[in-house]
Formats: sequence, C-alpha cells, structure tokens
Amino acid sequence: MGDNFELESVRRHLLLILTGDMANRLQALRVRWDPVMARRIPPHVSLVYPEEAGDEALLLKRTASVAEKTAPFDVFFGDLTTEDSGRGGIWFPVIDPSDTWGRLRSSILAPPFRQLPMRPHATVVHPRTSDCGLEALVDLKGSSLGREARITEVLFIETRPSDVEILNRFPLAAPPPVRMVAGLLRRNGRALLCHRHPDRVSFPDVWDLPGGHIEEGEPVADALVRELIEEIGINVELPRGAPWKTFRAEGLELHVFLVDRWEGEPRNLAVDEHDDLRWISVDSLGGLRFADDAYLGMLHESLE
Repeated sequence: MGDNFELESVRRHLLLILTGDMANRLQALRVRWDPVMARRIPPHVSLVYPEEAGDEALLLKRTASVAEKTAPFDVFFGDLTTEDSGRGGIWFPVIDPSDTWGRLRSSILAPPFRQLPMRPHATVVHPRTSDCGLEALVDLKGSSLGREARITEVLFIETRPSDVEILNRFPLAAPPPVRMVAGLLRRNGRALLCHRHPDRVSFPDVWDLPGGHIEEGEPVADALVRELIEEIGINVELPRGAPWKTFRAEGLELHVFLVDRWEGEPRNLAVDEHDDLRWISVDSLGGLRFADDAYLGMLHESLE
C-alpha cells in the first residue's frame, strides 16, 4: 500500500515533532494509509517550508536561538480535513491556542525570509507518498484525534528521492511553565468568579476562575474535569476540543475552557484557597482586581 512511492526531489524542512498518546494514534493511521511517510518521518507539524528560507546558515542560527528560549508546548487536533476527496491529501488541522507555532515561524522567518500563508496541520496521507487517499477518506471520514499532543523538539530534515535524513535536532529547552487549567462558567449572561483568599502566597486578594494545576502527564481536559469537581463540586463532560484560550506569562501557562453545561450547583469546596464565589455580569467587572490583566478582556469577550 504505497510502498513503491519515492519522494520527487531533495527538499529541506523544519518540523515540530509530536509526542504523546495522540501522536501514537496519528502514527498508527499513517502506518496504515501512508507507510512510506510513516516509516521515514515521525508524526510532526511542518514549521518552515523549503520555499520560505534560502539562507540555510541564518535559518539554523535563528532556529537554535528560538528553540532554547521556547518551552515544550501542547497542540490539539481539529476534525479530519481533505483536499480533492482525498487525492490531494488528508490531514488533521492543528489548533495551538497559545500560538507558539505562529510565534516560532514569525521569529525564524523574519526578513530577509518570506513567510507564506501556511496553517499548521498533521498529515495522515500525503499525495506524494501514498495513493490511498480515496480509500482512507471513506474509512476515516468524521474521525477526530481528540486530545492534545506534546511538541518537544524541532528537526531540520532533508527528504531525498530514496530516503530522509535528520540533519539537525533542536530540543525546546526553556524551563517548562507551571501548567494550569480553568473553567469559565457562564449562566444567564454572568460568569462565575472565585475570590482568592487574602492570605494566599501567590495572587492574594484577587478574582480568578475556578481551576488549578495540571498534574504531570495529565491531559488538559481531564485536569479541568477533576479541578471543577474538587473546587466547586460540579460535573462537566470531558471537553473534546482545544481550550478556548491559552495564556502564558511569568512562567505560567493557563488553559481556559468555556463551560456552559454542568451538573450540580457550584459551591466553594476549597475554602483555604477562596473566600467567595460570585456570579458577575459585564457591568460589574470594572471595579474588580483580577489575577491577570488579560482576564478583563477575556470576560468581556465571553459575555458579550
């Protein structure tokens, strides 16, 4: 199935390598429907295409610089997408709420390079290495990979007619941020906010969203469900898609999900962390102090 394909020419790319359970699921699909590509290149998201950067020395210098300043990050997958009924390829759009992919591209492809209008994606079937697009589309139509994959490394590779060679590896080397998750509960045009206790060591006496730390190896969506049970005693369905917003600041990474349906009535179960819960309307936001300045704009956007 596609094993007789050969790559057409010598091309050099920068790739972001995917890891984790979802990357393994993606690889299983690639092995089935595009074994040539699956065997040669691990699951990835293209970062820089050959047409975008002609000065290789400058490209590699910039890549090394930005990689050492960037921490590993999570991306999520959208619904299966295809071109020309599978003949032009099959892929999953990659959703990056923190826009780390976009910021990496902008830093690496600053002038004199030219940044083409590309969107991040993870390919299942590539038309240059598999003729199974039509068959795969019938089998995979409506499929979703669901949760997130982790990106930890940038590869600089050369694809040749007969094989692929890894030329350089650039681990994402910045210290990982403290990862948090929160739910923005909405009801009747109001959002539920928690007031952090004045005695808290971090961010005391400010308004925040219910949520907390993501445990090591815990999927973001699982952490949301667990934290909302622990903090305010409600049950929510496991989110399938990406967070609505992701914020990064001062060594923190906060993933925010919109929550419009739940079971139970919110109540303060974390009395050592919060001393008040309150449903707040847009008109009442102006006089409040928040854990982060970005909250005000986020709450306006979610409630208007």
